[in-house]
Amino acid sequence: MTSIVEQNLPSSLLRALGAYTQTCAHIELHTAVLILEIEKYHRVAPFTKDVSFPVLRKLTAGNLLKRLKRTLESCQPTPKHRFDELVGRLEEGKDGRDIAVHGAFYFDQAKQSFRVNFFKKVGDLLVEEQTEIDSALVVLHQVEADSIYVEILELIDLVRSGAA
Repeated sequence: MTSIVEQNLPSSLLRALGAYTQTCAHIELHTAVLILEIEKYHRVAPFTKDVSFPVLRKLTAGNLLKRLKRTLESCQPTPKHRFDELVGRLEEGKDGRDIAVHGAFYFDQAKQSFRVNFFKKVGDLLVEEQTEIDSALVVLHQVEADSIYVEILELIDLVRSGAA
């Protein structure tokens, strides 16, 4: 049985979105692992209630990024430029990840194109937006997400080895 969404969107777009959103989920999972590894290595006050894996995993992506920044500021792992670059890349890609996970993708008959409907926070307001999308654009985001994911895994290994 195919779902209504599968009937209305090409399999290449759905496949690309699935791979991308799963990569984003793994980025968040391993960002939490990275935070714990840095704090463990730098002996941050013995794992207090806010330094636990379940607590980190329940944070929103934005709050997880804030927590990573706080951890990096207090622990100062090296090489600093790699951690700073990671934070910048995570910040830069946050909106795209949010759109992929929370946006509603559809075929716009009038414009004869695939589009995504989503809400964007502007100040205190949520503003509805729509933009054109295709598999190639999702694949571009996937390439960047894969690169971020690899960097996080490498940084975890660096911290665990004692080199950070």
